[in-house]
Amino acid sequence: MKYRIIQIIPNNKDIYSCYQENNGGITSLEIICFALIEWEDGEREVKPMDITTDGVIGFLDESVNFLNIE
Repeated sequence: MKYRIIQIIPNNKDIYSCYQENNGGITSLEIICFALIEWEDGEREVKPMDITTDGVIGFLDESVNFLNIE
């Protein structure tokens, strides 16, 4: 299902996303903002977004190795 981003809300707290690495370790990334999204059926949701060490910004739940938020 498609969505559109309605609003970006900056994060001003120390919140991190945790990911399972291939070698069994855990990586933490800074959550930099939250996106208010609207699905094509009209439902709205706020989703956190983090940034990788390469500067790529994305939704946490789109990664298969996402574990949790700290």
